[in-house]
Formats: sequence, C-alpha cells, structure tokens
Amino acid sequence: MPDQRVAGISGRKPAPRAHRGNGGDGHVYAAIDLGTNNCRMLAARVHPGGIQAGGFQVIDSFSRIVRLGEGAQASGRLAEKAMSRTVEALKICAGKMEGLAVCCSRGVATEACRKAENGEEFLDRVKAATGIRLEAIPPEEEASLTLAGCSPLLRRRHPFALLFDIGGGSTEIMWVKQGEAPGDALRQLGMLSIPCGVVNFAERYGGDPVSAQTYGEMVACVSGQLEPFDREYGISRQVKAGRVRLLGTSGTVTTVGAVHLGLDRYLRSRVDGLDLSMDDIIRAGDILA
Repeated sequence: MPDQRVAGISGRKPAPRAHRGNGGDGHVYAAIDLGTNNCRMLAARVHPGGIQAGGFQVIDSFSRIVRLGEGAQASGRLAEKAMSRTVEALKICAGKMEGLAVCCSRGVATEACRKAENGEEFLDRVKAATGIRLEAIPPEEEASLTLAGCSPLLRRRHPFALLFDIGGGSTEIMWVKQGEAPGDALRQLGMLSIPCGVVNFAERYGGDPVSAQTYGEMVACVSGQLEPFDREYGISRQVKAGRVRLLGTSGTVTTVGAVHLGLDRYLRSRVDGLDLSMDDIIRAGDILA
C-alpha cells in the first residue's frame, strides 16, 4: 500500500452553528458532543480580530468517557448506570458553561441516542437535570459537522480526501473532492455510516490482549461494510495512485497518535495535526494489540 498520510485531530465538531457574527464580540460560545463513548464540551471566544482573522480561541474544554452506549447493542436501550454517569458529566458541563457566562451553545448526541428505544426519554432527562438541550442528529449531519471541523487540515496537493470519524457506536466515512486552489470549496462526493465503534466492538470482540484471529475478524467485519462504498467511488484506485489524503478524527485516532509518539499522557499540542504513515499506524496497532 502506498505511504498515505493521516492527520489526527482531537476536536470532532465545530463551534455552534447558531453564531453568525464576524467580529470579536467577546461573547463565549459552547458546543457539546455526546457520543456513545465520550462526553465532550468546548467553550470559545471569537478571535479579537474576527473569525476571518483567527477563528475561535478555545478557553475551556471538558472530556469524560461515560460509555453511554454500554450494553445498548444487545438490549436496544440505554442502561440506567450509563445514563446516570452521563448526566453527572453533563452537570459538570453545565456548571462550566454557567461560570463562563456562555451566551450561545449547541449540544448534539449521536449513535447511542438516535438508536436506543429510550433515547428521547434520556434527552428529556438531561434537559430536566442540567438545563442542556441535546439534539440527536442523523449520521449525515454528523458527517457534515466533521467535515467542517476538519477541513482546515486538508492539504490541496491531493485531489481527493477520505475522512473518517470513529465513534463509540458508529463510524462515518466521507469521500471528498478537493479544489485545486486554496479558496475552492470542498465537495462531499459520498458518505457512509457503519455501525462499528469502540464500545460495540469492545463488547462484541473483547479481549486483552487482542489475538491475531480476533483482530482479523474485526478487520473483516469493517472491510465487508466498506467494499460497496469503495466500488461505487473507485476509492482504492485513487489511493493506489497517490491521489488521496487520509484524515482521521476522534479519540481512537488521537490515541494511535499518542502511542506513536510514546506519550505518557495525551497532549493536544503534540497530537493535533500529526502526520502518520501507514507503517506508523500498523506499529501503533501492534503495540495496542
């Protein structure tokens, strides 16, 4: 396989869509991303020179593994312990937002809440307990937010990009055409969401260490779901021609980056935008297995 490059990015979603201003107004905005595995919050101010000058300045963040989707694959429902853990994490987010005097926020929930029978009931519980209103968004919107957040790291020397966002309960893959000039807009040519994530894979395959046979089963499961998408867009052909930039986002990708760097603890400044070769990724995977 050719030496394609992968960039890992810690943040999964951009700042809230409710803000439309262009000036550095000093107001604080917040975004919450509740996934199947993690609960994350980001708070930021508009750059003093305006969004065009420097985007947002992050002033606070929060991340906690809550495993909201634990057991949901088998039962079809969110478990009480998982919901309680998540509510406690969201209470911390609410406290931070209040302390920062957040003027505008948006919260999204993904696979666990959109699939579970009691997903909407849980979102009502969150609103009552924390005051935070979460939207269970469809995979298509999750993918579009990922593309918006990751686009600054795409480099134009490749005509195509393959973005992947590995979550706790699903993985979204986006096939993107890059413009030739820096100002050209990205075009999403295709999107695929597969029900493969760190929580449901851990529950289905388990094991520590992971045997070569189990790892092979996981690869076969994912590959089988990617093959129709690959055939439709001819992605493998473009990869072999060296015309594709691979770019990943999520805790899984940043963990692989941290293992590659030999970090004792995660450092965003070292991992964000990190380039890895396929050989680097395989070596990190061998260490983790």
